[in-house]
Amino acid sequence: GNLCLGGQIGRYSLPAQSQQADAACSVSLVLDLCLTPQGPGLIAIGAGESWNFQAWFRDGGFGANLTDGIEIDFD
Repeated sequence: GNLCLGGQIGRYSLPAQSQQADAACSVSLVLDLCLTPQGPGLIAIGAGESWNFQAWFRDGGFGANLTDGIEIDFD
């Protein structure tokens, strides 16, 4: 996959945020929109903002890959 993001990139990297995919190859993560990683710190996502997300994953245990990017509008 290609890295689709640029600019200030945050990373969800706490142990509880690392997950194993289920049988349908899906993962989910409950986010605190007031504590969103961006650059070296945490910020709040505001109403009317659009954010882009992408996941990094291990590819069969032998390498790594990236998902397609997704843009989410927060109302």
